[in-house]
Amino acid sequence: MLRRCAGVIGVILPLLMGCSEGAAGGDRGSVSADVTEGDVSSDDVMLPEGVPPEARDVLGEWMTNIPGVAYETPSQVDGYNTLNISPGVRDGALLINPDGTYEWSAYGGKTGAWKGGDADYPVVLIDTVENKEWRVGLDRGKLVIWDGSIWYEGVR
Repeated sequence: MLRRCAGVIGVILPLLMGCSEGAAGGDRGSVSADVTEGDVSSDDVMLPEGVPPEARDVLGEWMTNIPGVAYETPSQVDGYNTLNISPGVRDGALLINPDGTYEWSAYGGKTGAWKGGDADYPVVLIDTVENKEWRVGLDRGKLVIWDGSIWYEGVR
């Protein structure tokens, strides 16, 4: 049974991950940036007062997504578990500007201000639409954006 599940997953998951842009919901938008290749992490960038220096590493343009997951739940058959797979979703561009503003094409487009956080999450996006704060940091070269329960990843 497990080999059959693994075989099916081996076929379905690449199809889901490699589906065309049109099948995945079309173009998820872009934001305008007047920075070279999304890199504004230069030491020359002046950060707002009170912002940790680690914020330089997350400035610029990122393509965001909600990562996929695989998890098990108890089956109705004793001794077996059910493997659940939730594919990831591409969400669009996020531009974090050095002047304390951001543009995120998620949810039809958001713009707003950001403030300084701590060394692990040096930028905090202030989301007035959903009335929450998204903490932003880096983990192994990927951007991590989370509100305490939902998280996004970003790549350059």
